Amino acid sequence: MKKEVEYQNRKIEKRSKAWIDLPSFTPWLTLVAGLIATFFGWQFARNIEIVYANERFNAEITEHIAAIYHRLETYEQALRSGVAFINSSNEVDRDEWKDFVENLRVRQSFPGIQGYGWSVFVRPEEVVEHTERIRAEGFPNYHIKPFGDRKMYSAIIYLEPFDERNQQAFGYDMFSQSMRRAAMEQARDTGTATNSGRVTLVQEIKGKVQAGMLMYLPVYKKHVPIVTIEDRRRAIIGFVYAPFRMDDLMRGILGNRSYLVDLHIFDGVLKQESELMYDSDDIFTHEEKAQFERDVEFKFAGRNWILSFSSTPGFSKTIDKSKQWLIVVGGVFGSLLFFGFVHGLARSHSRAVELAKQMTKDLIVSEKSTRAILDTVVNAIVTMGENRLILSFNPAAEQMFGYKADEVIGKNVNLLIPEPFHSQHDNYVEKHIETGEQRIVGTGREVIGLRKNGITFPLWLSVGTTKIDDARLFVGCMVDITERKQTEVALIAAKEAAEAANRAKSEFLNVMSHELRTPLTVILGYTPVLAKPESLPMFKKLLQKIEGNDQFLADFQPILSVLKMLGTKMDSSGKHLLTLINDLLDLSKIEAGKMILDLQSLSAINIVESVNNDLLVKAQEKGIMLVHSGSDVSIFADEIRLKQILINLVGNAIKFTDEGDVRVNVSLVNDIVEFRVSDSGCGIPEDQLDLVFAKFQQVDSSATRKKGGTGLGLAITKKLIELHGGQIRIESKMDVGSTFIFTIPSAREE
Repeated sequence: MKKEVEYQNRKIEKRSKAWIDLPSFTPWLTLVAGLIATFFGWQFARNIEIVYANERFNAEITEHIAAIYHRLETYEQALRSGVAFINSSNEVDRDEWKDFVENLRVRQSFPGIQGYGWSVFVRPEEVVEHTERIRAEGFPNYHIKPFGDRKMYSAIIYLEPFDERNQQAFGYDMFSQSMRRAAMEQARDTGTATNSGRVTLVQEIKGKVQAGMLMYLPVYKKHVPIVTIEDRRRAIIGFVYAPFRMDDLMRGILGNRSYLVDLHIFDGVLKQESELMYDSDDIFTHEEKAQFERDVEFKFAGRNWILSFSSTPGFSKTIDKSKQWLIVVGGVFGSLLFFGFVHGLARSHSRAVELAKQMTKDLIVSEKSTRAILDTVVNAIVTMGENRLILSFNPAAEQMFGYKADEVIGKNVNLLIPEPFHSQHDNYVEKHIETGEQRIVGTGREVIGLRKNGITFPLWLSVGTTKIDDARLFVGCMVDITERKQTEVALIAAKEAAEAANRAKSEFLNVMSHELRTPLTVILGYTPVLAKPESLPMFKKLLQKIEGNDQFLADFQPILSVLKMLGTKMDSSGKHLLTLINDLLDLSKIEAGKMILDLQSLSAINIVESVNNDLLVKAQEKGIMLVHSGSDVSIFADEIRLKQILINLVGNAIKFTDEGDVRVNVSLVNDIVEFRVSDSGCGIPEDQLDLVFAKFQQVDSSATRKKGGTGLGLAITKKLIELHGGQIRIESKMDVGSTFIFTIPSAREE
């Protein structure tokens, strides 16, 4: 290493001897060059500022468009509220419409809107009856206007606020005017909100006449199928609509945004003066020519507008020109500094030579450090050039492939690749060099490697590329993943075996549940006979025959008692076994993912009352009060499974309570329905709370085990609650009682 450093230092000294004194005019050349660079820098900064200003101009346009679109969308939603209000009632009268609009607070909530109206279709034969009905409401001068015979009339009957301007539209037949009719027909045939073209509103009675437009939303007859255009035309009854005065509308939407950007709105797809709907210049007058201009096509509610934007003088004043002058001042100052720097450059030459020597030494040390890292890294690293010849082969690669470095360096990298990839690899590399297509370069993927002994093996290959002195270099990093692949195969086999075992278990439980329940049902059908044999006709005849024979009756009585005892025990044990079979089947369905819930909106308090009624006799037999409370909230659940959950929890509470009461409470907490089942029983030890929901587990005490049970009820309960998207937890205190708390999503949340 020392000799290599000395060699590089001699090369630097040789170059330094070739250094010539700078000519006397060189500093002046640097000064001129600096001033020229300053000029181009100023020009570049100026262009950058223009680009930034244009971006801000486009951002202003985006904000304008977003504000207009959002406000029009809000108006459409307001009209939809009106349609819903009309559809919710058999007939909406004038006062109801007025109250509805006042509650919407139209002028406050929707600034820029002229009114909120309801226009109905009137057939020619209905005009007289329609006119008399409206006049009877207190409008003796009402008539549909303009006069004239038409195939169909429309009439504005409600328009709020019913001020001086809007009264001019009362009774107006919008269907009689072509622009309005086109929008109404489009809304009718599509069932969607539709804007009209540029119109002059009949409300224009004083002050400046503004361009206007109207937004329509159709209302159809209820309970009538609406599938085709013809269906809609037959079912149409009218429109909820809103008139707009464009200057008022835009003022409400844009506020003072026009200080920076002028906006002209043209109806249609062409910028024609006759189609001008809005001109912000009428509000903010700007006489200077705009620095930036842009036209944007805008479409909403079936109508096209051209939004023509131009910057204002106020916008131009916001352009920051300080950077341009900073570059000028800085450039001149820097040029002068550089002028002085060149004068002192020769004096610093020797120092630069020494610095170059030190840098050369550091570079050589860095190269050796890099070589040491490559030699000790655990991953195999191989480099090659564009000609596919191997340039380096680290020790980890030697160990992985079985070759020594000098055996492969200078040879084609295909040496390490098996067929069919061996013959295709050169084409892959050529295609990458020509097109930049990346199959492995710049990424990582699993490939097959070929050892020296001819054995193939899986490896993970990551390839990067770099350039050194304009020569492309490919660097491959490889990891032998043989063990990982073997582990993956073993895991897949284990997974398949587990799935097969789970399927076999489910099939076994299904078969066993059928095979066991069928005979068990038969047995349970006869146990009442054993428990009460005297109810049998044959037994009654036997008693009649031996009646009067006291000795025989005395001997027969013990036999009868034994029969009743056996019948009772068989009935109890059979029902316990049937419960266990049903629990096992439920648990199997849940674990196999075959439990399907019939979710519907239910009254929580009604379900609780039903369960309490079913268990009331059981509670009364123990002298326990069964109490429920809470608000009537709607839940989204399977009624049968929810009852199963409550029967398990309330039944357990009754079972483990010797005196006191069992309480069920329902409440709504953060849009989640919470059920609380509390008892005054013996309680559960804190160290055994985690066992409560385990399968075939009961709290380990002799008193608890005497209560019976399958050990599956709470496990199934927990899984059913989780299937509903809820959770369950326990609060318990020894000798005080336990509370089981579970949640079910509310119908509103769903």
